[in-house]
Amino acid sequence: MSIDPADFTSILGAAPDPATAAHLAELRTRLADARHHPSVIALTALQPPALHAQFSQRIIEAAGGRPALDDGDVVNTWDDVAWVQPEMLVLALPSLSLDDAIAAFVKIADLAVWRDLPATYLNQIYIVDIGTQPIDAIEMLAGLLHPDRCTPPTVERARRVSPLVRVELRNS
Repeated sequence: MSIDPADFTSILGAAPDPATAAHLAELRTRLADARHHPSVIALTALQPPALHAQFSQRIIEAAGGRPALDDGDVVNTWDDVAWVQPEMLVLALPSLSLDDAIAAFVKIADLAVWRDLPATYLNQIYIVDIGTQPIDAIEMLAGLLHPDRCTPPTVERARRVSPLVRVELRNS
């Protein structure tokens, strides 16, 4: 992992309190010898897709992933997403509940681009609630990327979705 404890301020946007710094250092230790660091793209909108600003390169790296894009890269279309071949796709749609975000995903599940994404075949597409703090995003993403090393998020925070499985949503 390339995250140095001195970089915690750049990861979190502010100097962390001692407990948070210790927690990040412990997380870094748990992830240091992971054999694989999957490539990740996080989006905050589906139509058109838009990169999620909170999931910077540093956040993805701190969680044990590999950013599929560099900070400053732009995604305007689903073809842009397919071009970088992410192994994990994180959909954090801040204006929607998880259930509403799933309904929005179902509406685009028939796009041809899904057959070109490794994330589809690896079953690594998630709709998430990342929380309000960068540390929340790091912990949630670490749990998705490395569930053998970190606690996976609860179903209230993350749900796996697939364009290959058709789900009929009904109003209750």
